[in-house]
Amino acid sequence: MSSQKDNKILLDVSFNWNQNPDRARAELQKVSPSYCLAKWAHSTIHFQLGTTHSCYNLPMHQIPKDNLSSNPSSLHNTPIKLEQRQQMLDGKRPPECAYCWNIEDLNSDNWSDRIIQSSGDWAYPSANEIYLSGLGEKIAPKYLEVSFSNNCNFKCSYCSPIHSNLWHDEIQKMGHYPVKTLHKMPSQIYSEEENPYIEAFNKWWPDLSKSLKVFRITGGEPLLSKHTWMILDDIEKNPLPDLTLSLNSNLGVSDILIDQLILKLKRLIETKSIKRCTLFTSIEATGEHAEYIRHGMNYQKFISNIQKILREIPEIRISIMATFCALSVFSFKDLLKTILEIRNQYASDFNKFQRLGISTNYLRFPDHLSVHVLNEEAIKFFDEISDFFKKNQFDSEKYVIGFNRQEIAQFENVKQWFKHGSPSSQKNQLKTDFKNYFQEYDRRRGTSLYKTFKDLINYI
Repeated sequence: MSSQKDNKILLDVSFNWNQNPDRARAELQKVSPSYCLAKWAHSTIHFQLGTTHSCYNLPMHQIPKDNLSSNPSSLHNTPIKLEQRQQMLDGKRPPECAYCWNIEDLNSDNWSDRIIQSSGDWAYPSANEIYLSGLGEKIAPKYLEVSFSNNCNFKCSYCSPIHSNLWHDEIQKMGHYPVKTLHKMPSQIYSEEENPYIEAFNKWWPDLSKSLKVFRITGGEPLLSKHTWMILDDIEKNPLPDLTLSLNSNLGVSDILIDQLILKLKRLIETKSIKRCTLFTSIEATGEHAEYIRHGMNYQKFISNIQKILREIPEIRISIMATFCALSVFSFKDLLKTILEIRNQYASDFNKFQRLGISTNYLRFPDHLSVHVLNEEAIKFFDEISDFFKKNQFDSEKYVIGFNRQEIAQFENVKQWFKHGSPSSQKNQLKTDFKNYFQEYDRRRGTSLYKTFKDLINYI
């Protein structure tokens, strides 16, 4: 590896890694079999908690406050990340990256998130810059996601007090659910007004923003945070024409806020203050199933808001993040049908730009909501979904607006994860916790699991 540095014989970035993940994997292999660009280039920071992680599938860890004022980049380059980067350079697997190791161990040809994230257009063009940085003690992320607050109007079944103040208030008032894996209660939640992490970010932002490729705001529900609107105002005043701006939203906020968002994003796009804009949202079922899983959702309003945003902002892309859980299997294929209908309705030069995308990841926490709680007969749902994906594959020659290879591959990973299963002793615990969890869930929220999911009893 040292000779590579000396001779500058590094990674080949002359091709589009996103279009050829297998070649991308081979390029990463030049450094080590566990190398992942996201460990250097991707960062999520939760300012209300003072925590960070380097991709969506990792647990959060605390950011030391010691030198935030003098070195704001330490919001990203924490001692834990530096240690994990060293492990990757040495060809070792950081245990916290188990999500990807699970996928890769099922089949060495699988495209785990390690491959998919490293192949992002925000990551691979900087592959050599990242490699030459060594541990990257002062490296700035290319993809930065932040949450300013955990204020949220939803109380989704698989969420937690960390990401939803409604969850936090419920646990404080009514106690933990009677399950083995308890929800983690934060030791401290910083307000938006007095927050040392937001103060450090504000110092860092003028320099950081110049090198960022993607800036993403999440929550809680970010449209309920004043800092979200402050950042959007700042970008309008100080344009970042090379930046992809991304926002997460459950799309369940008031019409006033949805309209305000549309007007703001239209201005940013029309004035070329940003390169492009992506809106991320989450759903993994349809109708009453979706409303049960994502407590607080109005499904028809959700679909209507997606259509409204696509109609009002022709340049925007919306990406659905599906957290595939045990309750998703019954109507996920219907969700895919709806996505195809909307794609066709709002197609815009689709060979280059599919305006409504979907990524599917298997749920790990809380584990009693995972697909492993289902019995083997549930494989029929996975097979039906898999067949639907493949029968509706994107085809540029036949002008078919379908699902691309990565969208299909991600669901196949979920299917393999279900087939891999879990030991019977663990399965019994999962079933017990599943039953206890939803009995209490229904009691607290006035819902009914088995009335909503009428076929569920046959697959648990």
